[in-house]
Amino acid sequence: MDTLRNYAWLVGLLGLVCFVTFFSMWFLNYPIEGPTMGVGIAAAALLVFYLFLDRDQVGGAVQSRAFVYGAGSSLTVVVVGAIAVLGYGLSERYDKRWDLTGRSRFTLSAEALDAVRALDAPVNVYAFFSRETAEDRAFRELMGSLELETEFLKVEFVDPLRNPMLAEQFAITSSYGTVVLERGEDRQRLESEFGEMAFVRALGQLTAGVEHTVCWSTGHGESDPDEDYEGRGFGVAVQKMEDRNYTVKKVRVLAEQVPSDCEALVVSDGLIPWTPQELESVAAYVAGGGRVLWMIEPHFKSEPQGEMLNDLMRYGVVVGSDIVIEADPYHLISDEDLTTILLYGDELPDHPITSPMQAAVVLGMARSVSPLAIDGLGISVLANSSLQSWAETDLKTMPPQPDEGVDALIGSVPLAIAVEVFDPSVIKIAGYVAPAGPEEDPFGEPAEPEVPEPADEAPAIDETVEGDAGEGDAAKAEGDAPDAEATLSSESLANVGKDRAKGVPADFEPKKGGRLVVIGDIDFASNQLVANGNNQDLFLNSVAWLVNDASQLTERPPLEPDTLDISIFGVLFNWLLSIVLVPGAAVAFAFFVVVRRRFM
Repeated sequence: MDTLRNYAWLVGLLGLVCFVTFFSMWFLNYPIEGPTMGVGIAAAALLVFYLFLDRDQVGGAVQSRAFVYGAGSSLTVVVVGAIAVLGYGLSERYDKRWDLTGRSRFTLSAEALDAVRALDAPVNVYAFFSRETAEDRAFRELMGSLELETEFLKVEFVDPLRNPMLAEQFAITSSYGTVVLERGEDRQRLESEFGEMAFVRALGQLTAGVEHTVCWSTGHGESDPDEDYEGRGFGVAVQKMEDRNYTVKKVRVLAEQVPSDCEALVVSDGLIPWTPQELESVAAYVAGGGRVLWMIEPHFKSEPQGEMLNDLMRYGVVVGSDIVIEADPYHLISDEDLTTILLYGDELPDHPITSPMQAAVVLGMARSVSPLAIDGLGISVLANSSLQSWAETDLKTMPPQPDEGVDALIGSVPLAIAVEVFDPSVIKIAGYVAPAGPEEDPFGEPAEPEVPEPADEAPAIDETVEGDAGEGDAAKAEGDAPDAEATLSSESLANVGKDRAKGVPADFEPKKGGRLVVIGDIDFASNQLVANGNNQDLFLNSVAWLVNDASQLTERPPLEPDTLDISIFGVLFNWLLSIVLVPGAAVAFAFFVVVRRRFM
């Protein structure tokens, strides 16, 4: 034992080395398990053994005057150090951030949270930035927030100048920075935009593996889906679709019907009337399992799409020839504009399209879109105006007022509807006869064959022909032939049926699963208003619901960046406050204290 006491200092030194090693490993985020745990246990054991071996000398040192006088300060240093270490450890293990900005500028959007939380396999992110650049700092902040939400996101920051081999491996050529997302053998690159939306878009494209084809109807004077700058264009909305694995292509329904590769068709009103053939083509598309987003604008002087409005009734949708007037000031942007409506809260009923949306939707001049109960169709209202609104049918009287008996919809006017087709037989398709026989037809009911009337029999006419008896007898002798007006009417109806049937594909077969979204406004998705509130979400969620992509049903961050603009006066005031006033006040106070102590 005496021999061991002679080497007690060596045991203590080894224990101290093990303790420093353990603390260093823990500080560098090594998990407290395996080797780290072993080093910690060894440090504790060696230090305890040293205290036992050298207990006499340690006891004498504790009772010395130097230790007693220095014990208070030493104990304070130890306690403060322990608190600091404990606080650091807790902050590392339970990292929590608070965004105190007025508009939650540094809070992740619901879309970003949904994207990273949906990861089920590792995604490696290689961020090639020069150190301490603005892009490097901003992307580090973003990745720090995203890494807290998932364990599948692995981020590595690489300085291409210090690691040229890795930069060459990933073909890094941009001097402004590049981000590479890698999942297995698939990769996505960011070379210009590195913000939250750009990253979420690239992550979605990397993980989705599927692109949706959406067709945009043209040929009726619609606003251009490729127009990025004009207010009534849809370029911004289309760009947002293309950023989320959608391929958007223009189609002319009259010329090519609805192509079979279209997962959804977008119709944005127009000034040129739809023909019966086009309407039947869309009906066959929906009855065959297709999906349509129909946006319809109110018209004041004349209704160019009267045929279309009547045709929509076959889907359980009644579009009113009216304009919705809002009288609740809390649902208006301006007291002078009663037609630009804010919808939020209870005005957006629970539905996969509207549930993720927390902000308001802005509709500019909307018309009513009411449900019509039809067996075989599931109809849901997506949006209502407030209880103080009504659908005005006559704008000649100003200011407009709700008229009982004239304005049918007063209070909580429906503005958007979603329809699901459970039984396609309710959508009557011109020229299509369900097959009959021992097997059930696709609609579940036996079809009754049509029996044509004999061609040589003329329809009976119960009319009195004016004129003399001879003329009447002559008409009778000729077999009571029908009059020209009745003949033209029958032929016209037959021609309309034939025109409609031209829009039905030769291989048409009914199929369940068709969907339809009808919104009584097109302005909400235009370049002018799409950036307001949840407008982009109403549009993009409608498309996502139509193509049945649940991962895209979410709320997205604002299109415009949330920035703080400071005027010249504000900059000057901040400079005076931080450079002159505060330091000057401190110097003045110090000078006052010195003068008072010396001369007073």
